[in-house]
Amino acid sequence: MFYVSDRTQRRGLIAAAGLSVEGILLPLIASSLVKMAVITLSIAWFTSYFTTNIWSIITSSLRKEAVGAASGIINGIGAGVVEGTTAGFVVEFLHASTGSYLLGFVVIGAVAIAGGLSLYTYWHTKGAG
Repeated sequence: MFYVSDRTQRRGLIAAAGLSVEGILLPLIASSLVKMAVITLSIAWFTSYFTTNIWSIITSSLRKEAVGAASGIINGIGAGVVEGTTAGFVVEFLHASTGSYLLGFVVIGAVAIAGGLSLYTYWHTKGAG
């Protein structure tokens, strides 16, 4: 994916796809085994679609003085709010309320899709892609 991103210079589109694919698939899968496979695939494969592209977008579109702060914000929101709070607290809260994990996976999917669309919109408005 890194090679494709560098060759095509379509980092925004590739990163948005990596964020959105799991968000679209996860709520649609009924089988727990397949759902775990998609989550594992997301961690191993889809992450390569967006992780390095996000850092490339940061370093290529911000002043060098702002890169550290932007990286901290992305890590704080991505790891703390989305992964820590949404994936843990919100999913279990919804599971306890409804007896099903489906709504929690829909929330995670919506957040991933929103992140992908936001990233694509930002990158596209920068004219790069």
